[in-house]
Amino acid sequence: MKILNMCLNWKVLVGLAVVGIAVFVINPHLALGVLPLLLLAVCPLSMLFMMKSMGGGQQATVNGQYTCPMHPQVRSDQPGRCPRCGMELVPTAPQTAAPAVGTQEDRVMQLQAQLQSLKAEQAVLERQVEQLEMDAGRADGRARKKS
Repeated sequence: MKILNMCLNWKVLVGLAVVGIAVFVINPHLALGVLPLLLLAVCPLSMLFMMKSMGGGQQATVNGQYTCPMHPQVRSDQPGRCPRCGMELVPTAPQTAAPAVGTQEDRVMQLQAQLQSLKAEQAVLERQVEQLEMDAGRADGRARKKS
């Protein structure tokens, strides 16, 4: 079970489960064709999440904190290995200091920036779902031609 924690990201599992359920609700016959694609996508997508959380490689840590790429709640003051999965701890990304006295306008601007970031991430996810659905539709069409 420990080896699965090293490869699988729970966010990816939940996201692909939602996609699978949505496909099943929309077209139950297509669900069996999509299932292998979703299963194949689990590990690569988990690794992408891990790479994103690593922040692009080893970098000097500003605050002296290290964290596990797969378990962000695991933190340490020194480099080492994650006690949950055994992965190498990586330096945490330098955090921008929040303004000491933030006005409401500053907070609104910060939230708007976060919203834009989330919209961009949502657009990427929507394109991935569309691609999976298109691939599943092609696979379903090929299966019909064979029979």
